[in-house]
Amino acid sequence: MFAIKRKENVAEAVRRIARERVDRALLALEPGEDGHVQADRVVREMRRGLSLLSVIGPAMDVEALRRERTALRRVLRGCGSGSLSTKRIDTFCGVLRDVRMRAGYWHLGGEEFAVLRPGLMRVVGTARRRIRAAAEIPGDTTLVPGVRETLRTYGHALRLVERSWPAVLSAERARVSALVEALDTDATEDVDSLLTEALCWMSETPGRWCDRVGGYWSAWRPPEGSAGPQDGPP
Repeated sequence: MFAIKRKENVAEAVRRIARERVDRALLALEPGEDGHVQADRVVREMRRGLSLLSVIGPAMDVEALRRERTALRRVLRGCGSGSLSTKRIDTFCGVLRDVRMRAGYWHLGGEEFAVLRPGLMRVVGTARRRIRAAAEIPGDTTLVPGVRETLRTYGHALRLVERSWPAVLSAERARVSALVEALDTDATEDVDSLLTEALCWMSETPGRWCDRVGGYWSAWRPPEGSAGPQDGPP
């Protein structure tokens, strides 16, 4: 589950999510009856893992963050490059098992939403900047791959916190996912209008966006011992 639960400690939730991503990738690296592995599934899990690191990166030790990013990117590149030999599969499994072991000991500075806020601001800000840069050059689609990449990260970041107010944040994630899917098509003549529309509904500054989501979070996770809503603010 790529989401933080209501009564879950944030650091523990992050460690759990990281281990789950690795477990799914390791399962996909097991050869099937046809002798092939599910490389595309591994790629998806590595992207999700990198998105997680994008959100929690500011709360991590710099060297630890660099080490985990390097490991996940190595597997991502290897599994996205074509057929995999048994030797490479074994190597990637070893890399992922090491990541899983270390993830259980990740130290994150801060408490509650403060752990997530700096990384969320960076993710949202990067998405807005890349969309604006691409929209400013009509007819030029060279920046679209970067937009898709950052929007995927944005969507994963939303999944982390969407339980704080599902009615709003799930809808926002669905909109992001729809934009990624639209930008994945070959109908590039619609790209300019898609990017212009995205700039409109992503008009909040990263700080304002985080203030809003932080408000959902505070109402969703009241101080220990007090009653609070189960599904976000009223």
